[in-house]
Amino acid sequence: MNASATLSEARRLVSEGQPRPAVEALMANVEDRQCAVLLREILVGEKMNDLARPVLQQLAEGEDAEARVSRSVLALMGGEVERALGEGQAALQADPQLATGYNQMGRALQNAGRTDDAVAALQQAVELNPEYAEAWHNLGHVQRARGAMDQAVSAYRRSLALAPAYRSALLNLGITLFNLDQPEQALSVLTGMLEFYPGDPEALAHAGLASHLLGKLGVARDYYDQAISAAPQYPAAHAYLGVLLNEQMDSAGAIASLQTALQLDPADVDSWVELASAWEKENRLYDARSAIQRGMRLAPDHPGLNLEQARLERRNGNAAAALTALRSLDPQSLPIRLTQQYWFELGHGLDRTESYAPAMEAFERANQVNASSIRRQSIDRDAFGRRCAAIGSWLDQGAPGSAPGEADTAQHPSLDLGSDLCFLVGFPRAGCDLLEVLLNAHSGIATIDDKPTIERIIAELGQHPRGYPGALADLDNEVIQPLRQMYREEASRHLGESHGAVIVDKLPMRLLNLGLVHRLFPAAKILFSLRHPCDAVLSNFIHCQPDNETTVHFDTLPQSVAIYDKVMGLWQRISSTLPLSVHYTRYEDLIRNTEQEIQQLCSLLGVEPEDGMFDETVQMQARGPTRSRQPGEPVYRRSVGRWTHYQSHLEPFLPTLTPFIQRQGYSLGIL
Repeated sequence: MNASATLSEARRLVSEGQPRPAVEALMANVEDRQCAVLLREILVGEKMNDLARPVLQQLAEGEDAEARVSRSVLALMGGEVERALGEGQAALQADPQLATGYNQMGRALQNAGRTDDAVAALQQAVELNPEYAEAWHNLGHVQRARGAMDQAVSAYRRSLALAPAYRSALLNLGITLFNLDQPEQALSVLTGMLEFYPGDPEALAHAGLASHLLGKLGVARDYYDQAISAAPQYPAAHAYLGVLLNEQMDSAGAIASLQTALQLDPADVDSWVELASAWEKENRLYDARSAIQRGMRLAPDHPGLNLEQARLERRNGNAAAALTALRSLDPQSLPIRLTQQYWFELGHGLDRTESYAPAMEAFERANQVNASSIRRQSIDRDAFGRRCAAIGSWLDQGAPGSAPGEADTAQHPSLDLGSDLCFLVGFPRAGCDLLEVLLNAHSGIATIDDKPTIERIIAELGQHPRGYPGALADLDNEVIQPLRQMYREEASRHLGESHGAVIVDKLPMRLLNLGLVHRLFPAAKILFSLRHPCDAVLSNFIHCQPDNETTVHFDTLPQSVAIYDKVMGLWQRISSTLPLSVHYTRYEDLIRNTEQEIQQLCSLLGVEPEDGMFDETVQMQARGPTRSRQPGEPVYRRSVGRWTHYQSHLEPFLPTLTPFIQRQGYSLGIL
């Protein structure tokens, strides 16, 4: 094929998304100068420097404009920015209409920190050659660097219209859309990129990020795992996985992933931030401080580091120092994730210094930011209400199918009636976390902390024509036995091979599904944690919550009260309709009379108390990370009666909450 035909064929292949055969065709005709120039642009544009270098060296021989462009590229590859600028200027003096000269000059100017001049040069390049995909890509890159994100997206899209498989343009468009809080569009671009480049680690990792932001955590985990498998030495994939695991409260896994990321790239400040957070959740405060200090050496003004520093100071009792660290930050300039953390942390710092009115203002701001997040907006806010309505309708019918079957009441030795099980439930932030910590310190007790077990069965029953919980009416012994086995498999998956003689399965809002629990395991114990309704409502409002169909209803105080009213009102109906044997414990008693409460809990579970259950050090070693930070701190009385400091804010809701307060044995005072 002659040179002219090769050029035409290569351009056609690029426009059809086939850059590799285009490169092969140009390589076969690389002795032709025009073919070599086009090949140079494709290879340099895709950062394939090893392949580009011999082509550049071939073109660099001589004194014509393209030779000077090639020498400029080689200089920039070697970090010689001033030399690159000089060669670029010489190329444009030799040929003022040379689009490739303006493209390379734009790259050199950007590397010299002259962003506005770089934009002007690249705009000249695409004006001279509107079909110059590489120049459009570079223009997008520079526009992004100067914060002109919409213009960057437009330039990247122009580049991809000319070269649909341009890897760098696809990746950078995906990243830019992600940074614009458009994760769905970013994911679409990145999955399209994976069709051209299956197994590309950067595409996989960033597709994981977009999925993560959308709340698709399982999908995100799969993308991260694929990225690590494809490129084990790619630090960002390990870092992103660490962030995901930290969010999922798998602090040990997060720490391992983040340490791997930092071994590969010790200068990644964001990984130091996340590692500090993971250490803090594990109550390894010395290690958390060490991670912060390592990060501070690299970027002392990094907002994430300062937020972690503030959190650490507060946890160490230095609320004033925490507030000083926070006030060094401008929340308006923070990304949304850090903005949310900033306002929650500021609220807790102000609460510790007894500045309750400004603390409430900070908590309100935090929840406003939280409610506006993309992940929250994508959650079906009516889903929880539908679940409650279905349970209410089932109760209206007399809760059919909730009573154990005849075979179960016979208590045949071969039947698994759940005598080793205890289901720990309660309204969120009503003391379940603290109970789980205390019980997990016993060598004979194994706890499952906020993991789906019964929920797998609920999903199965949801496929029944009657749906859930209506399907309970049709369960017979042949169906019950496999469902029990399904539960045991799920429990074992979370517990591992060996565990204690007693299993405590904690998930607070499972209180709504105790009818199913009773049907499956009539011999199981039920432990219900109570807390003063005002404190329970307030605590859910002032703490950052994971994103799900329940927690979206804690974004305002009125919503928090309404969800408490709905859930605890439904619990009253469940407990009065079903013959459940429930042991109630009160959070306040657990704080004030810990030893007595532990004695009662052990008696309920049929075990003897152990010294470690009364030792806060052993408790903290035994615990897994929880969504509530409080159990990781020494037990303190500050959280009891906190609502009285915010009584003016809760006053309008007392008519709704007072019946629950009285029914649970509380008063409108602290007790």
